[in-house]
Amino acid sequence: MTGATGSTGATGPSGGMTGPTGATGSTGITGNTGATGATGATGSTGMTGIPGIPGPAGFTGATGPTGPTGATGATGNTGATGATGSTGNDGATGATGASITGATGSTGATGATGATGNTGATGATGDAGNDGATGATGATGATGASITGATGPTGNTGITGATGTTGSTGATGATGATGASITGATGATGTTGATGASITGATGSTGNTGATGTGTTGATGTTGSTGVTGATGATGATTGCGKSQLFINAFQMGDNNSSAPDTSFRKVYDTSAKGPVLEARSLSKTGEPASGTAIGAQFAIPQDLNTSSPISLDIHLFIAANGGTSGNLANLQVQADYEASGAEIGGSAPATGFAETLTTGNITIIEPIGSTPPQQNLRHIVASVPLNGSKMIGKNWGYLSLTRIAPTSGTEYNKNIYLTVFQLNYTRTCS
Repeated sequence: MTGATGSTGATGPSGGMTGPTGATGSTGITGNTGATGATGATGSTGMTGIPGIPGPAGFTGATGPTGPTGATGATGNTGATGATGSTGNDGATGATGASITGATGSTGATGATGATGNTGATGATGDAGNDGATGATGATGATGASITGATGPTGNTGITGATGTTGSTGATGATGATGASITGATGATGTTGATGASITGATGSTGNTGATGTGTTGATGTTGSTGVTGATGATGATTGCGKSQLFINAFQMGDNNSSAPDTSFRKVYDTSAKGPVLEARSLSKTGEPASGTAIGAQFAIPQDLNTSSPISLDIHLFIAANGGTSGNLANLQVQADYEASGAEIGGSAPATGFAETLTTGNITIIEPIGSTPPQQNLRHIVASVPLNGSKMIGKNWGYLSLTRIAPTSGTEYNKNIYLTVFQLNYTRTCS
């Protein structure tokens, strides 16, 4: 506990009374400056309670090394495309060393102030004398313990001597030689006051937090050996990066008769003169004058087309209520070519003609039954053929040619059918 502050000793009487001021001499040569009178003794300072002596400041304890990192557990075996083996637990981190601050050393007692000598008469101002040598600084005492003694009562102020009569001003004498600089002896140290009672004063403000010491990080522990790798799981099915498609409508096709669609269905959704129109290209029954006309379309082979996955061509057809009187079958032939930049295209060497020729096989044709003249319903059907992706490797241009051919068996539908859209279906690559 901090002791109460000791009582302050009574202030001793002031030094001897100031003597009367001597008469001012006639002005002439300034006489020598008289020696400075001895400073009167200052009354004894009241006894200051002895501060308790705190223990010397100890060294701050070194922060303990961080414990080594535990060995990493072995990696679990990899299951067949299954769960990855669990990673071993990390080793516990070592405890941080305790931070211990040593006690602060005691503060040495302050020496008493010497008595002040009497003030001598003021002589004429002479030349400034040399400054006396500064005394050596005393050694700093050990820091005292953190115990403040009780403050003693303040002593009485000594009587001030009467001011002497001021003499008449004489002629200014010549400036005398500067008197010697004589410092009075330091008075004896006053008696130290008794230690105050052990009463804890109010708690002072909390001091600033000292800097946090950082301990040296311990060496990283040895990494444990890697566990045995499990057997490689079975390879999952190839899925690519999703499906995609491109389409070519009737306006993007062409034939020897017209670059525009040759059939417009104007009464499918609305019978007004401003109703919507569906465009298509007609395919006549084999043996008729217009039969065998090829309908073609060009396209850019998609750069993300996966040639190792299935590729198909969907052929979208419209069937109208044409009043077919015989047969219900149709068959379509698709010829395709795929070329790279710089290649010759055609049927003569060095060109190689079509890369592949395919047929849909027999398609069953059923006319729509819901038409109410003049309104005209259509039936939509789709026929598909597979395309050979290996023939597209390294190629960036494609061409499709479609014709209507005779069924492989049975009776052919004897009216027109209508091509409206080519749809290329493929799997995207992941690069």
